[in-house]
Amino acid sequence: MKRLFSFSLFLVLIFSFSTCFAIKKGGVEFPDTQKVGETDVKIKGAGVFAPFSFSVYVLGLYSNNESKDNMVLKDLDEPMTLQLYSLYGGLKIKDLMKELKRGFQYSTDRNKDVLAAIDSRIKEFLSILGSKGDPKKYQAITFSYEPGKGTHINYKNEYLGTIPGLDFKKAFFGIWLNHNCANNELRSKIIGKKK
Repeated sequence: MKRLFSFSLFLVLIFSFSTCFAIKKGGVEFPDTQKVGETDVKIKGAGVFAPFSFSVYVLGLYSNNESKDNMVLKDLDEPMTLQLYSLYGGLKIKDLMKELKRGFQYSTDRNKDVLAAIDSRIKEFLSILGSKGDPKKYQAITFSYEPGKGTHINYKNEYLGTIPGLDFKKAFFGIWLNHNCANNELRSKIIGKKK
C-alpha cells in the first residue's frame, strides 16, 4: 500500500512538473521552449489579441531573461522569440502586413532617424512575409532574434529569411513591447505580468 501511494505521488509530481510550463491560450498550446541557434529559450507569457470582440491572433514571447520590464526586454541583445498564431480564418496577410508597418511607427516612437535607418529592412521583411499567402487558423508564424545574426522568419513551418540588426529587432519586438505598443493588455500577458 505504501509503495502504491509513493508511486501515485511520483506520477502526480511528474505530471505536474511536465505541464506547469506549457501555456495554452486561444486554443493554442505554446511549447515550453523554442530553439534560437544553439539556445533554448523559455516561454514567458502569451495572450490573445481580440480588439473587435473576436480573437484575431494569439502571441507568445520566449526569453530566458527574468525581467518583466517591457523596455528592457525590447532592447535585449539576447536570444528571443515571438510566436504568432492566427485565430481568425479571415486574417489576410496584406492586413497583417499593413498593421505591422503601422506598428513600426509606434514601436520607434515615430523617430524619423531610426525609421530611415531600418526602412529598407522593413520593406524586405514585409516582402518576405507577404510572399507566402494568408495564414490559416492555428498556423504559426515565428520570429526569432539571434544575436549577431538577426531576426529569423519562419512561416508555415518554413524558414523564409533573416533580417539583420539589433536595431531592427528592437523596432520589430517593440511593436508588442514598447511603452507605445499595439495593445497594453497583450503586452502585460506576453511578458508574464500578473494583472
